[in-house]
Amino acid sequence: MALTRICYGDSHWKLAEAHVNLAKGYLQLKGMSLQAKQHAEKAKEILTSSIVPPYNDNTDVFKCSVELFHTLGQALLSLQKYPFASSLYR
Repeated sequence: MALTRICYGDSHWKLAEAHVNLAKGYLQLKGMSLQAKQHAEKAKEILTSSIVPPYNDNTDVFKCSVELFHTLGQALLSLQKYPFASSLYR
């Protein structure tokens, strides 16, 4: 993630993608739901504040967004935060 921050900066969607990948790793490999939730929320914050049209990588940003909400939903379900998790899947 540090290399991504150095290469792309603090507000690029690639940094959000790195946070999503780290969140997925925490959740799937370590079972650390709280850390996964924190990284997914950081990715969400980066994506919502940095994406401005026109953007050339729309499909990659969309894929990152889908993975973000899927991972965040899984983390919230694992933490038994059902109302928040269900709002992501609507």
